[in-house]
Amino acid sequence: MSHQILHRVTARMLWDDRFARAVFEAPAQALAGLDLDDEERAALAQLDPRALRVDPLRRRRTLQALCAELPVSVALVLNELGRISSLDAYFQSAPFHQAMMARGSMFLAFTDYLRSLHLRCPQLPDVLRVEESLGVCRRELERPCLRITAAPTPKVAWVARAPGVATLTVDGETLGWMNTVQQTLFELSLIPAMGLVNDAPRVPPLGAPGEGEAKLLVVHPAAGGSGLLELGRVVHEFLGRLDGPIPTAEALNQACRLGLTQARAEDLISDLFEEGLIIAEGP
Repeated sequence: MSHQILHRVTARMLWDDRFARAVFEAPAQALAGLDLDDEERAALAQLDPRALRVDPLRRRRTLQALCAELPVSVALVLNELGRISSLDAYFQSAPFHQAMMARGSMFLAFTDYLRSLHLRCPQLPDVLRVEESLGVCRRELERPCLRITAAPTPKVAWVARAPGVATLTVDGETLGWMNTVQQTLFELSLIPAMGLVNDAPRVPPLGAPGEGEAKLLVVHPAAGGSGLLELGRVVHEFLGRLDGPIPTAEALNQACRLGLTQARAEDLISDLFEEGLIIAEGP
């Protein structure tokens, strides 16, 4: 509907002053491909530019919220590029504008943007996957989880991975890299003005990927702490197979295929339920 498009375009103009200028100067070109008539395009072009600048810190506060969820990833990006403008450019990027028009997640658009930078830092991909997964799981805990809204059938017992739980396989050194960077960020936080000096703490050289065995992680923010658990191969693979509700009998079969006895498979499902890693429904 055109009124929704108008609202989303206006939001894009609030965050992206370059896009706003394009709308003011050449609305037909800037708004090409959108389902807007001439009157609606003219209305956008006639917005008072001062209204878009009422909150001059809008972008900076938005970046603050996004960076708070991706602290290590952002630190690695800035460590390589050395410019805060590299983050600010997110608001002029395709991932941002696509998310705004589709009412998508600004958080996921930001992670897509960071990937699109194609940096040389070899540690960034796995670190970003960990922090992104934590963010996605936190959001699952805040709203109904679409992947578990419908059981296979109301008359069959079923199990599913709980909302806010995910599995992830990353380089074996990933958590060590993250701890090292977090220590640097902690030191910088002790004196905020430290970022202005030349001898402020910097991210030290990190170990190269591939030097240790892959790490099997269960992402579970509700558990507290880092929200990252290491529960072994069988638990990791079993949880990874529970994207949506499956009959309990099938879940037991899946566990047995991983090498468990029937009794141990039943215990595993019971233990995971008690730990909040899966949800279950009786017939």
